[in-house]
Amino acid sequence: MPSIVYKSLDRLIPKDVLLVDAGALVRSGKEIEDRTIKELAKHKVAYVPIISLSYEDKHKKVISGNNMDLENTIQEIIQENEETRFIELKKRLKEKINSIYVPFDESESIFHARGKKKQITKDKLLERDPGPLYRDDITAGSQSILKPNDLAFIIEIVKQLFKGIEPLTYLGPETQSKKNTIKRLHLDSIRLHSFYDNDRLRIFGDATSWQAVDIALYLMYAITNLNKKRITQGCPVADARFDPDKPVHIDTEVQYQYGRILDAIIGILFHNIGFSHKSIHSILSAKPILDRDNHLDKQKIRVLQRNLYVCSHIMDRQDISSISNMMCTMRYRYPDGTGFPPLNENRFLHEFVRLFQIIEFYDEMTHPVLAKVPFSRMDVINYMKEHSGEYKYNYGKFIPQAKFDTKLFDEFLQILKPWEINEKIYLYKGKKRNDHILVGRVYSYLDSYIPLISILRDEKRNKNYTFGELLFYIPKSLAFFQKKGKIVKKIQYDWIKQLEIFDKSINAANISEYEDLLYGEKRVLSRRLRKLA
Repeated sequence: MPSIVYKSLDRLIPKDVLLVDAGALVRSGKEIEDRTIKELAKHKVAYVPIISLSYEDKHKKVISGNNMDLENTIQEIIQENEETRFIELKKRLKEKINSIYVPFDESESIFHARGKKKQITKDKLLERDPGPLYRDDITAGSQSILKPNDLAFIIEIVKQLFKGIEPLTYLGPETQSKKNTIKRLHLDSIRLHSFYDNDRLRIFGDATSWQAVDIALYLMYAITNLNKKRITQGCPVADARFDPDKPVHIDTEVQYQYGRILDAIIGILFHNIGFSHKSIHSILSAKPILDRDNHLDKQKIRVLQRNLYVCSHIMDRQDISSISNMMCTMRYRYPDGTGFPPLNENRFLHEFVRLFQIIEFYDEMTHPVLAKVPFSRMDVINYMKEHSGEYKYNYGKFIPQAKFDTKLFDEFLQILKPWEINEKIYLYKGKKRNDHILVGRVYSYLDSYIPLISILRDEKRNKNYTFGELLFYIPKSLAFFQKKGKIVKKIQYDWIKQLEIFDKSINAANISEYEDLLYGEKRVLSRRLRKLA
């Protein structure tokens, strides 16, 4: 039976079958060629999901020449993958967002207010406050970049996506057996970075737009699940806007109206719009290997950081709600506001923003857009656990916080499906990753983000198992033996809880050495990926 495998580009081979589309390069279900691998490397794609054939599958295909059963199985896997992701709506949304994220600068005619001859000063959008003199020019540019009709089109697609999950019951321990619960999400997209020839843009990519769409969908599911849980618990409706200048108690959990959730999701879709500024976009797309000790690199880092100012100026308009604007401009890594830019006051961060920080960090670390190497999914989740804490806001004085809100992180894990069903995975004991001890395939999900795993091969005992015969559930150290789909034996082994899933095939970086590019820390691409490019 074919399985899903995530591979770095240096591990791809011709005739590997793509699980999802790679832009216009190759469609899902089609075999990869050598030239396609080189093009993917030019676009700085970190890794791609493929459908891997077993030895028996390949052997059958060679003998029969054209095994229709195998072809049908591949199409079924692709179709199942697409159905769980509202794939057509996702594509339409991504295409529209991509048309908005086209690189721009202030010298273009779109920034000329009607009746004025002057041009806006270059890089004025990168300043914290361009001043009232340029307000009309910025407004004119904003209306040209994000046209009202495009905004209405995007809102309509988001509404259609929301309708698919709005009637469902929230996903919680007491609803595991129900079929109408919100599904866990695993979003995979092949993100193509723009390709530059020196300072000239040759090919415009879709990396930032795909990231915005994926994060928006994660947020939609997480907020909806959280909201439905609070409706069930009888929490009051949030009917008043929070005023950071008014001392209030904010520890009461509330449920949110449909319009507010919609506004938050719309804001997420535009949170990368600042990266479309040409001064930023050229750095973002030029394989940044930035060193905090290098003077020129420090300047590039400052320009990248200023995308927040660009976003703030572009989104400051009447047809963009305050919540949408908040989601675009309050993108701080740290809930205490110690990210860029530094704040001069103790400022409350809405839980929408705190949840956004969690989702954005997970997505960026596992599926990077800033030309970095990815990290293993289990490593990222463990890192986030270690750096989470209870969020407590104090109106009177500044209180340092953990990087992530523990409660909201747990809510995100309730809807997160880090590994895809039928994905091939490798199990290691503790941190010993020189040799994996078990090879498995994801069987299903129970009540944890860690899946129920079907063991295919025990490397230590040199023993193979058929799919579904031996199942491991790491959170509870349980092993299940099945025959004809029914459990015949259940045994608890303490050592199972020590097992970890490591993304062996994607050249994962060491999370203990993680340093953030936007804070001026040094990050590099994998050596093999640089050679391919």
